[in-house]
Order: sequence, then C-alpha cells, then structure tokens
Amino acid sequence: MLPSLSGFSYKDQWNNPNSFERILRNNGCNLARIRVWTNSNWNQYSLQYGLQLAQRAKNVGMDIYVDLHYSDTCE
Repeated sequence: MLPSLSGFSYKDQWNNPNSFERILRNNGCNLARIRVWTNSNWNQYSLQYGLQLAQRAKNVGMDIYVDLHYSDTCE
C-alpha cells in the first residue's frame, strides 16, 4: 500500500488499511476528477501533484477527468 500524498492513512469499512483511491474504487467510484491550477506555486494543486494523483487513480483502474482552473487568486 502506498502512503497518501498528504501523509494520512486510510482504512476501509472492515478497518483494513488501504489507499484512498482503492477504497473509492472498491466502493463503486470509477472516475477521478483532478483539479490543476494552471498558474500556481501552490503545490497542492500543481501540475506535478495532479500527475501523481492521476497515476494513482489509473493504477486502480479509474478514469481521469482533469479540471483546469484559470485563476489569478490562487497564489
């Protein structure tokens, strides 16, 4: 099991440790909507962070939806 990108650990309904994306997938979620700020120094929604999330979602068989945010107030 990979640790979450934010350092949190997750457990499923049977109290078994699992990744957040696998818990979502195992409970019927088949699409990951990933928010990416187009002009940001804020790491939480940067392109690099979005790519990491996308890879994790693809690894469990989810489709990817990228939501680009164009804003000058995110920095």
